[in-house]
Amino acid sequence: MSTDQSSPHQNNEARSQSTPIEEAPPIIIYEDEDVTEGLSTCLESLVGRILTEKPIHVNSIQSALTGIWCNPSRFRVEELAPKTFQFFFEDERESTRILNNSPWLFRNSWLVLKKWERGADINTMNFRTVEVKMQIWGLPPIVVHLRWGGKLEHAWGQF
Repeated sequence: MSTDQSSPHQNNEARSQSTPIEEAPPIIIYEDEDVTEGLSTCLESLVGRILTEKPIHVNSIQSALTGIWCNPSRFRVEELAPKTFQFFFEDERESTRILNNSPWLFRNSWLVLKKWERGADINTMNFRTVEVKMQIWGLPPIVVHLRWGGKLEHAWGQF
């Protein structure tokens, strides 16, 4: 039977000497002037999530939406997380038009868009509720008034 003659203090010293010390990553502090160009690019962008179980590839969504959205100038898409994308536009009018006409459909799935906000966390953004506008045609004139519209909104407001 073998006995270890070293003291516990010596074992700890040996272990600590053989373990490399990890250095902390450098901290980089930046000012607003350092990110001005990137910030100006993001100001006209939208963040969107596709509500689907199907896999979505960034190239397919960019190609499809370029056509659907009438070929916006310098339009590009970046994937932020699975099924969550950032859509970049050169012109504020284009991003506003697209946002105001949302939600959109992509491959029979909802594409819910939000305006990009500096410091917003995409994991806490609400992509579960959307405003849906509808027109009802052929109603008799007796029910075409705001009160009846309010009753419809109440009945259909929560899905």
